[in-house]
Amino acid sequence: MRKIMFMISTLFLFFLLFLIATGCQTAQAPTPTPILTTITVSPESVSLANGQTCQFYATCKDQDGNDMEGQAVSWSVAGGIGTISNAGLLTSSYSGRTERTLASGTVKATADGITGESTVTIDTASRVLTIDCQQNTYVDELLPNTLYYSSTTHYVGYWTIYGGFFDTGLIQFDVSSIPSYATITSANLNLYIQEVPGVDTTIYFYNVASSWDETTTTWNTRPSSTGLTSVASKAFSTTDSGWISIDISDCVQQWVDGTITNNGLIYGSMDSLQWNVIKYYSKASSVNKPKLEIVADY
Repeated sequence: MRKIMFMISTLFLFFLLFLIATGCQTAQAPTPTPILTTITVSPESVSLANGQTCQFYATCKDQDGNDMEGQAVSWSVAGGIGTISNAGLLTSSYSGRTERTLASGTVKATADGITGESTVTIDTASRVLTIDCQQNTYVDELLPNTLYYSSTTHYVGYWTIYGGFFDTGLIQFDVSSIPSYATITSANLNLYIQEVPGVDTTIYFYNVASSWDETTTTWNTRPSSTGLTSVASKAFSTTDSGWISIDISDCVQQWVDGTITNNGLIYGSMDSLQWNVIKYYSKASSVNKPKLEIVADY
């Protein structure tokens, strides 16, 4: 018996020594599999004009509140407020009104039975319009009989070479599709700037006093403005590039309600002391054409 007990004790001792030598490995609990628990849609709520777009985003979290990046969601809309792309871009559209109302609906992001929502309100009388340029040219004091309407790049400002001369722009948009009783909430003339001078400069915009034709308008035949008071101005810095906006809301309101005849705008620099020429894409360009973006209520 003693011999047996001695052998058992010896084996137990060897077993303890083995554990000490190799280290005792403690089993770890397995990492739980992330389970989609919540989806948050942003913006949480938004008000849009009829026809306006808005980008939505979905944040997915698991049971521990951790972000589940890369989790795919399906986008949908409820309430007849428009359409939404697979990437979450909503284009608002509501045509069921008989009078001005505020239409409400929801944008939803869904995955694995979990849904997140955002509330969308649409002002059904407010419309977003993008109007292409009807006429566009510039005229050159140095070459007063030259036509530039077909040039893809236009210039406006003052050149200090050859004794100094001005380039002046002309542009016109057809807003006749907007009823005369409409209220213009905003109207922005958008130009795509390719190059600005090495000094800050301001371009002034004036209503044109008479009709004109881009195919026949030169410096010598250019129309005059309606007066000395500009309807808008834009201060350009030396770092400006790409799309820039000029607020002409009051001017467009007057075109729409008939207060002023829409003969377009004539614009240029009043500074003849330094070179301040701005270069931008024209109507004749295949890309980045001038456009008028309007928000109107009617």
